[in-house]
Amino acid sequence: MFIRPALLVAAIGCQGDPPAAEKVASMAIEVSSNGKVVAQVVPGRPCRATVEGIEVIVGGTPFEATVGDAKWTATTETNGTTFKKNGEPVARIHANQLFDAQGIPLVKVTDAGEIANGPGRLVRKATVVAGYAPQVEIKSLVSADAFVVTHTEDVVLAALLSAPEADPTIRALAACHLLQAAGS
Repeated sequence: MFIRPALLVAAIGCQGDPPAAEKVASMAIEVSSNGKVVAQVVPGRPCRATVEGIEVIVGGTPFEATVGDAKWTATTETNGTTFKKNGEPVARIHANQLFDAQGIPLVKVTDAGEIANGPGRLVRKATVVAGYAPQVEIKSLVSADAFVVTHTEDVVLAALLSAPEADPTIRALAACHLLQAAGS
């Protein structure tokens, strides 16, 4: 007779919060195209990002990551944040734009969600979708391509994370930089 209440208490106790791994996965910002996840970022320190199969774990301060044999760092100056691979500049992010090592624009995002490629041609449009879970839809203006970026309303983050104009490692670093700068 006393055993049943004890079992009931034990069973109820097991109904608590989901395991930590499930919590982390539910907080992940994901980019999907045609129903397939192509990028995922888990905010925090460290920030964990996987873009097109490239996994990057970015530490906090100082900003650094190791991908294969390459050591990535970032320095912030008045002209933006420069990402360096083994000490050599590779890309820079500034004012919602991503530049290559020579300072040539790769992609630019306006606050209204318009996305331009390097030459300045509008190629995609990002729109925040209201609903239960925040998300951004990105639709191509030149093809049938589309992305859905879940767990964020940040159009700049969504646009840069899904930008085919940039290398997957740079996209992962840029996403982690934006999230860490925002305090996520």
